[in-house]
Amino acid sequence: MLFKLFFTLLLGCSLGATEYLKSNYFIHSDSVMLSDVVNTPQQDTLLYSLDANKHTKRVKASELITLLKNHGYREYTSKHTYIQFSKKSPVNTAKIEKALLDYYKKNYKNIHIKSLELHPRSYLQSLPKEYSFGIEKSAYLSNKGYCFIVTPKRKKIFFSYTLFAHVDAYFTNQMLSRGTELSNINAKKKSIMLQKFRAMPLQELPLHTFETKHRLKQESLITSRDIVGLYLVKRGDSVNVTLKNEGIAISFQAEAITNGRFGESILLRTKENKKINARVVGTKKAEM
Repeated sequence: MLFKLFFTLLLGCSLGATEYLKSNYFIHSDSVMLSDVVNTPQQDTLLYSLDANKHTKRVKASELITLLKNHGYREYTSKHTYIQFSKKSPVNTAKIEKALLDYYKKNYKNIHIKSLELHPRSYLQSLPKEYSFGIEKSAYLSNKGYCFIVTPKRKKIFFSYTLFAHVDAYFTNQMLSRGTELSNINAKKKSIMLQKFRAMPLQELPLHTFETKHRLKQESLITSRDIVGLYLVKRGDSVNVTLKNEGIAISFQAEAITNGRFGESILLRTKENKKINARVVGTKKAEM
């Protein structure tokens, strides 16, 4: 009896689940069928027909919702005022898709791509024989946007895309104050869905490389805006300085007057109170 009641409640929840309409549906003919909106309907039927010489049809969401209810599908609602149906262009976009995927793979060292949806922004009967691929410089910060191809006559043809993928990124384990060295103790790597980032996420964390640029809350995504190179030498440090000249290396100690990251030039004070310049090569190490 209890099992039957539980099953009835579960069935009721499933039947009452809300389904949101997409803002745009791609169709394969001049007819908008019920199956273009509803997955595997019991009986397919015509909803709309495209106007002559048109490749899109725009309808009010409320009108489509009413139409679906008349066919027995009451669970649909919409976050959009209008719904568009676009006829899919009969073009092979495999070359463009490969160029787009290569672009993301170049920017993310560890990306797991699930799928890619790419469509021309306007109906195309064919693609030019020759073209080059183009995309915005920072498009990799989002999983959706547009790319384009450029013909020899410099005509641009635009494509909209949505990429479904996961990338590796680092998050803080705890609240970190400004100037804290990042390590695997206070930061952890996670696999997250590629969506829209304000800046490039930190993908790798070599030891003694980065410190925080400002205060970070616990569980914060760490991006390029949040970090700077770690100061390997700080003012007041006793620095081991190596002077190399004609195959001879001389080492001595000096006090750092300025901070320095790897490769930067810093000002030092010797025991004789003489000021010298040297290049940072390691933790509390410099070369002249």
